[in-house]
Amino acid sequence: MRQTVAYLHFAALSPLTFRIAMVEDLTLEELWQVFDKIDTDKDGKLNREEIADFLRRVGPEPTRLYIDTVFSEIDADKSGLITRSEFFKYMTSCPPSRTIMDELTSQFRLFDKDGDGTVTLSELESILQEATNLDDKAAIKVMFEATDTDNDGKITFQEFVNMMKE
Repeated sequence: MRQTVAYLHFAALSPLTFRIAMVEDLTLEELWQVFDKIDTDKDGKLNREEIADFLRRVGPEPTRLYIDTVFSEIDADKSGLITRSEFFKYMTSCPPSRTIMDELTSQFRLFDKDGDGTVTLSELESILQEATNLDDKAAIKVMFEATDTDNDGKITFQEFVNMMKE
């Protein structure tokens, strides 16, 4: 039962906090068991497909962005594989002081006033005026253009996330 709870905690959290929420309640052996269950080819490393397969078993289909974020968080040597030691180091470390994906989603929705999935320059101007009294349209435009990396006149959620990571 504890293992099942561990799996669900592992998978249910947003990518930027992809860890077992109650790691203090798990023994080292239970963490090993979680890793071993995910490591279906038993090579001692977790690849993208093993992570995706695991997530499919306990929740909805993971997106590529979700998997990318998981690997950017855990794969310390950027090898494309999560080693046992990377997994344990990450799972047993103190939670990072970063904004989690749910918080980013909520923040993005505040900016996306019309709910179309993008933020326009006028929406950015409006929220910054309301929240900070920033009325410097030239500065806001520079900020907008720096975030709108594909130059389509709209900030997508991915562009917003990328900007927040910087």
